Amino acid sequence: MTLLRMLKNFGANESGAVLPLLGIGLAAVVGVAGLGVDSARSQMVQSKLTAAIDAAGLAAGANISTTNAKAEVEKYVHSNFPPAYLGAKITWVDVQVSTDNSVIKVSATADVPTTFMNAFGFSKLTVEANNEIKRTNKGLELAMVLDNTGSMSDDMDTLKSAANELLKSLYGSRTSIDNLYIGLVPFSQGVNIGSHRTSWIDTAYKDSLHWGPTSWGGCVMARVASGRDKTEDTPDKEKFKAYYWPDDDDNNNWITNAKKIDDLKDDEYAGNIGATIGPNKNCPTEITPLTRNRATIESAISAMQARGVTHINDGAVWGWYMLSPDWRDKWGGEMDTLKLPLNYGTKLMVKAMVLMTDGDNVINDDARGSYGYLYEGLLGTTDRGTAEKRLDDRLKTVCKNMKNKGVLIYAVGFGSMSNSTLKMLRDNCASQPDYYFHATNKDALTTAFKQIGDSLANLRVSR
Repeated sequence: MTLLRMLKNFGANESGAVLPLLGIGLAAVVGVAGLGVDSARSQMVQSKLTAAIDAAGLAAGANISTTNAKAEVEKYVHSNFPPAYLGAKITWVDVQVSTDNSVIKVSATADVPTTFMNAFGFSKLTVEANNEIKRTNKGLELAMVLDNTGSMSDDMDTLKSAANELLKSLYGSRTSIDNLYIGLVPFSQGVNIGSHRTSWIDTAYKDSLHWGPTSWGGCVMARVASGRDKTEDTPDKEKFKAYYWPDDDDNNNWITNAKKIDDLKDDEYAGNIGATIGPNKNCPTEITPLTRNRATIESAISAMQARGVTHINDGAVWGWYMLSPDWRDKWGGEMDTLKLPLNYGTKLMVKAMVLMTDGDNVINDDARGSYGYLYEGLLGTTDRGTAEKRLDDRLKTVCKNMKNKGVLIYAVGFGSMSNSTLKMLRDNCASQPDYYFHATNKDALTTAFKQIGDSLANLRVSR
């Protein structure tokens, strides 16, 4: 019997109890149907609201060091929840951030107007959505390659503060994380590998030099003749020559006219020859290999000093050496204990370099760096413009080779730099456009490092 015939029969029945029962039954049927429709609508709204707070939480987590988390969440919730979706209206959004910025909890409610149930006195249904975003680090090997040239002398404190902001983004309030390894490569016209790494050095060359009352300070020459200043080849393939700045009457007079040098008090060499005069002049502070220990990196950052001219490519290639698995078992200490660097493509591991500079590649006859004096022609020319372009080309090659191995590169240009160098950092070094930053002032430099830290702090929805 069809429902229509049943209703006709009920209508024709003259029994006094049938019509009231019919009314009650119809009301129940309509109520149940209405509840189903309104429940389905509220479930759709809750699903949309959940997606909106997930997107909002991830967006806030990705920029937590540089934005207000609550404002960021509210902006993204409303942009991802269409206005008046099924007539619903967001009524409450709450954001809770842990003290170390590692966990973000987002909650939201929305009112859904009813259709059928409104006839029974229920004008709306309230739905709620909750999530928890954890800023979790995948395994990360990070080389911070930072410009320590003389032009940074007025901005070194800013650079140190910015670098520590990056550490804060990655470590939060923790002092170490098992799968987070960070190293530091200060560079100028050379890189200081540490004077104890004599096994990497061509000792015959080093011992043939006149060191006066001092000794080799740890900087090395670029392996330019063989082209290994563009590759990840280890000292097993070719050793390094010690960096050496000979006595120079005009720029580094540490022997012949000692009385004219303020740094050599009372004509005494001992204790006065170092980074500002002598055979190790302008050698920057020593490299700090990858470590889990935050305090070790913070101490190395604090020790940085500004001196010398700019060989960006020399810093970059040493950043690569710190990340290349070919150099495993070479660095000693914690890196050997932890068997670092790990292989390229290791699951759930990321290799990255932050390359920061405030100037253009420079080579001349006033400063002897890891590519010698300009007149020596170690770059195959004595023309300054050509030689400096060859340094630029080397930087492009190093960046290309690193990216081909899967290393992420963040490039930061600071202050007033030539457009050609900024373009090179943007187009040839940074892994993608938003990994490039031109910080025109001190505040922008700090912001850039915070943004890099946020980018490196990988996110996931955990609940």
